[in-house]
Amino acid sequence: MTIIDDELGEVVVRRNALSRGLRFSVAPSGKFTVSAPLHISDWRLKRLIPAHRADFIRLRDLSGQAGPKDPSELATLRKKAKYFLPRRLMALAKQFDFSYASVRCSHASTRWGSCTSKGVVSLNIGLMRLPDQLRDYVLIHELCHTRHLNHSPAFWAEVERCDPGYKLHRKMLKNYQP
Repeated sequence: MTIIDDELGEVVVRRNALSRGLRFSVAPSGKFTVSAPLHISDWRLKRLIPAHRADFIRLRDLSGQAGPKDPSELATLRKKAKYFLPRRLMALAKQFDFSYASVRCSHASTRWGSCTSKGVVSLNIGLMRLPDQLRDYVLIHELCHTRHLNHSPAFWAEVERCDPGYKLHRKMLKNYQP
């Protein structure tokens, strides 16, 4: 479903059975997306979008400050990420006694990172735009997934062992878009 707003333009609505609430995002192109639970009616969504206009504008402003605008900026960011992120991941892995199979850098639009069951860690090149402590939090988070492929209490205990301030870092990270 697509909602047309006079100020925001096109807002794409995606239904998600696992979603508990509304989640707003903005693509590098500037297009807005809302992820919504199945139980919210189309009529209600059409009324909620204008009510959350300030949230959309804040997201647009945040993404406008951080994101690369042209292919050469993106290429530079990718080059820096491919040099820095694997080295930093290796340093943190040694510091906290983790092991992983390999690391790859990508430009995913919705995730900062991921880890497969085979120990392949994928990192978003957008991590290069984050403050150091938030970048390290994401790297530690993915390293902890090499031991716990879920978000169980044991996983979060492992994250806390490596990053005692992870709760604040996790909260701060919500102010940024991949």
